[in-house]
Amino acid sequence: MNTKKVKTIRTLIVVIVCSIITIGVTVGICCYNYYGYINYKKLYLEDYFDQNEGTNLSTQEKIQKAVKWDADVYTDKLNIQYRDPITKEFITEDKVSNDEAENVNAYYENYVLHLPKYFDINFYKVLTSYYDKETKKTELSVAHYFYFSNINYNQIKDFSPQYIYMTFVDGVGEESDLALQEALDEMSENELSVGNVSSIYYYSLTSSDNQDVLATYSLYDNPRDVYEDDEDEDKSYYIYQNRCAKSYDNNTVFGQTRELTFCVYYINDSDEGDKELINIVEGTFTPELNDEDEILTNEEFKALNSNYKGYNKEFYQDSYNAFIRPKIIKTGLLTFGITLLLCGLLAFIWLYEPKATENAKSKSTKKKR
Repeated sequence: MNTKKVKTIRTLIVVIVCSIITIGVTVGICCYNYYGYINYKKLYLEDYFDQNEGTNLSTQEKIQKAVKWDADVYTDKLNIQYRDPITKEFITEDKVSNDEAENVNAYYENYVLHLPKYFDINFYKVLTSYYDKETKKTELSVAHYFYFSNINYNQIKDFSPQYIYMTFVDGVGEESDLALQEALDEMSENELSVGNVSSIYYYSLTSSDNQDVLATYSLYDNPRDVYEDDEDEDKSYYIYQNRCAKSYDNNTVFGQTRELTFCVYYINDSDEGDKELINIVEGTFTPELNDEDEILTNEEFKALNSNYKGYNKEFYQDSYNAFIRPKIIKTGLLTFGITLLLCGLLAFIWLYEPKATENAKSKSTKKKR
């Protein structure tokens, strides 16, 4: 075979092999960084949940992002009405001006209840979906949540948001109001705290193989006030979440009755005296109904056009893509450059033929002649 043709074929093979190696390594590294590199997921969640203690987002934005992360679909456009626990007047966009009210200057705007005396309240209905390995079907689960933020820590001495409770009774009207008041009186007299307790919102990142917790992310609050004599200047304040579950008599699930009357209250468990129950706000809630005038099923709720689409705790979506794209491009270019350089060096070694060897062969041929 012609020597020149052999060299051409050899060069072509080397170029193809080096190209495959360069592209393969670059694509492999980029795919690993996108799907498997846990540190990028941690960085994304730190940015998503604004872990720099409220430097970028308002509390309302943080709550909405947290709900969006957890939910398959969600909404805050719900049939809920808040009222003052003393005057029983409903709280609207106009600030409460009655001096006898528990929540003077309170108002409800853009689906957020602002209680200057205590905190702000967001209320969400959240649907999540998961694959059940036993039934081999995708199951749907619905829950209702209160979120407490912009907490006024100066209102109550030694205020601890984990002592914010929520409870409810079936129905609306005088009988339900009386039943709710009787429940509060019973808890107050017996120093009980029967209700759905609040806790710090958090999301835990776990490993895919053994579900070990790799990192935990909470929502930092922007409290309006803190204790003036608080010695711990580095103390962090968080947004709290309360899942509305069972009624006071434990017979009804929140959202599964046509009408209900609820209250959010606080148990002041200070060392200075007995437990004090503070009724902060009351309200009524009516779940969505279908054309048959029945409470929506989970499937019907998921299909509503008025809902917002969430991430259902999945990474591979628009928010994650926007965050990681610049990092993937940077890593890909760097990997491509380094791999191309190494493959070029390898190709040079494969194709290199010392001239000294060729000259030696030429002289040897002449001597034989």
